[in-house]
Amino acid sequence: MTENRPCPCQSGKTFTSCCSPYLSEEKTAPTPEAMVRSRYSAYSEKDVKYLLKTWYPPSRPADIDPEEIPEWHELNIISSKYGGESDNLAIVEFKVSSLSQNKKYTFLETSSFIKEDGNWLYVDSDIAEELPSAHHQKTGRNDPCPCGSGKKFKKCCRP
Repeated sequence: MTENRPCPCQSGKTFTSCCSPYLSEEKTAPTPEAMVRSRYSAYSEKDVKYLLKTWYPPSRPADIDPEEIPEWHELNIISSKYGGESDNLAIVEFKVSSLSQNKKYTFLETSSFIKEDGNWLYVDSDIAEELPSAHHQKTGRNDPCPCGSGKKFKKCCRP
């Protein structure tokens, strides 16, 4: 494949000038949003080595089967919180679409990142399938639980 093709992360840049330097380990992703884009590209390229390398070790799986990675089609960054030069934690919310078994799936994902030794690492995510016609507000893991218990959602009703 040519490196001058559009980047899978849909930044509008070429793969060479966008995510390829991260996947080839020439550079590290400077921001959590760049990490989301590079990991999306890695999933698109089925680059398991990069995915595992950029995963926070305590939450990292032992392995990823590239045959189980769906075909990714769309990435839209919705918001980023924190992730500045002085921050060690960040949250990025984004929407992704994939094709699996000839069905299109769209998900809203809120991912957490931690910075260790100057490198952003993926920690974990809250994922919700987006309903096509609904404009729903997703409850974040640290939001108050909608059941009214007064606890955080992650400590109460989160599945």
